Amino acid sequence: MDEWLLWLCGGSFLVSGSAIWLWFSGVKSISFTRRDPGEISDGYHTFNDLYLHRHMLLIAFMINEPTISWRSRQHHDGTMFDGLFIAGVDLGMGQISYHLPVELWALLNFSGVATLINAPEWDGHMSDDVLGRLYGYVDKKRGWIGMDFGRENSRNLWLP
Repeated sequence: MDEWLLWLCGGSFLVSGSAIWLWFSGVKSISFTRRDPGEISDGYHTFNDLYLHRHMLLIAFMINEPTISWRSRQHHDGTMFDGLFIAGVDLGMGQISYHLPVELWALLNFSGVATLINAPEWDGHMSDDVLGRLYGYVDKKRGWIGMDFGRENSRNLWLP
């Protein structure tokens, strides 16, 4: 495997595969290795924690809005990623959908959420689209549809 030696700030770094060794002032002392990205933390939550929060919030939302919610073990074309299912909500201004671990499937049993053989075809939504649709949903629920707050001002209405 190739190794690279980098000189930085008076110290040197030897990069080999997935590890980095640091020599600073002649001391070979620190080794950095790859970590599971899901275990990276901001000091309060790991990525794994935050994904589970997102999954549970979606499930709670779907149980509260079962008539516009669905789940499926397959994408519209019959494919699926190992260990996941897809769940979504049609907010009237477009869909939002997420892949969830199959271990959470049963939480939607007997909830009134539709179980589909194949998920609806993905409409191409990306992260910003989902946020815009969720803000629009909240605006609609709060009776603000037609009022000209604009997306930026709408967000600020919830700030303390």
